[in-house]
Amino acid sequence: MGEPDRLLGYPVYSSAYMPAVEAGKTVIAFGDYSYYNIGDRGTRSLQELKELFAGNGMVGYVMKERVDGKLVLEEAVQTLKMKG
Repeated sequence: MGEPDRLLGYPVYSSAYMPAVEAGKTVIAFGDYSYYNIGDRGTRSLQELKELFAGNGMVGYVMKERVDGKLVLEEAVQTLKMKG
């Protein structure tokens, strides 16, 4: 109670980006994610949206950033695929 689910003593996280459990699909990725690097791949942009929100006396903003990621030590994370 009050503790996250665990697998072999490690906390378990779920992702909406993982495919549904089906034959031949990767369903679990387990390992040391400290070997996963995230890097900036461009500039950040900020756009002010005055016209869209002006009728309500508000101002909106859209911010964009392009990033990329890579596992630098492939042995650090293992995946499990469902048999089909």
